[in-house]
Amino acid sequence: MPIEHHPLPEHLAEYAAGVGEIGVDLVVACHATLCPTCRAEIEAMEQLGGAMAERGANEHRAGPPGSVEAATSSFDMDALVGKTLRAVDRLPVQVPVQAGGPGGGVLGPVFPAPLRAYLPAPSDIAWRRVLPGAARFDLEVPGHRGPPMHLKKLQPGLRIPQHGHRGQEFDLVLQGGIKDHTRARVFDRGDLSYADASTEHALSILPGEECITFSVAEASVEASHWLARMLYRKAGW
Repeated sequence: MPIEHHPLPEHLAEYAAGVGEIGVDLVVACHATLCPTCRAEIEAMEQLGGAMAERGANEHRAGPPGSVEAATSSFDMDALVGKTLRAVDRLPVQVPVQAGGPGGGVLGPVFPAPLRAYLPAPSDIAWRRVLPGAARFDLEVPGHRGPPMHLKKLQPGLRIPQHGHRGQEFDLVLQGGIKDHTRARVFDRGDLSYADASTEHALSILPGEECITFSVAEASVEASHWLARMLYRKAGW
């Protein structure tokens, strides 16, 4: 099934330039591992950035005093080139998805390569039950001081009540699927559900298999109903 929901262009550009927030960059890297379209866009951005950096460096060296050289004297060209090269180095390759065996073996290839670097073996992931039908695993990445990152494991048929968002939230579907009833969208493996302070929606997990997401959220969700508020607070969402 083709991937239909992608990161915003600004998130792709920040990743390509190596200036994005660590958690968002990791979401983008995982999505790009599964999405040929976004991989191609990132590569094009990196090539353009490299060409612009090279051109700027040449103009900086060649320009006479008081012209281009003076205008670019405060611009750290070496730093820009370095960021571009680091972005190229970390661009993930596509990881083939294979059917797993019985007993949950499918979890092995569920996690894209950039994410697997920060996870224990699938059988050792310490899922913490936060609600009936919902569990999470908090992800720790060295040097990360931004929004919390975690995996969610949600049971088929689970309904997620109407809620809003106090900041940006990224939910990359790695297994199963999510239906957004308010926005009339379905998110399958590789799709990225993006929400911000303007988003209010109700969700449900598609039938058939557990849904696993990799999620980064700037702030907790905001529900209008008191019961939903209690549930979200208990789940730490």
